[in-house]
Amino acid sequence: MLLVITGYLEEVKMKRALLSLTFFALASPALADPIDLTPGDWSVTIGVVAAGKSHTDTMTACMTEADTSMEPVEMAQAFAGGADCSASNISQSGNEISFSMACGGQETGLVSADLSLLNMGSSFDMDGPIKLRIDDGSVIDGMMTIAAKRQGACTE
Repeated sequence: MLLVITGYLEEVKMKRALLSLTFFALASPALADPIDLTPGDWSVTIGVVAAGKSHTDTMTACMTEADTSMEPVEMAQAFAGGADCSASNISQSGNEISFSMACGGQETGLVSADLSLLNMGSSFDMDGPIKLRIDDGSVIDGMMTIAAKRQGACTE
């Protein structure tokens, strides 16, 4: 199954990126203002569909008070950096944030993504088209979806 969707987008990199995303996802309306986040445990489910195959994984991440002072641009860069990518074209309209990611240097895994995030306060949804490099070096199109919900106070 495309080596389980290319090692599930290099699982470790994506989990680091998802931890950053948890903090990125709850941005306030102005791009220059610090983000007003709600600390706590967040359940994050990521799904990837490519070449007719799909894979889903769920994790929990704790966001502390110290994580609440970053600006949306910093958060997008942190999310992208967690996946060894860079963020660009970051824009915000109301409670929706859009950005692009470009990734390079990997033999397999995520090549690029154009993602839109909808913040609903204690939850968020994000999705968009992605490009993945597979083992034979070719690049295929896919779709990524992420759903996250605050579960309560941090347990760790």
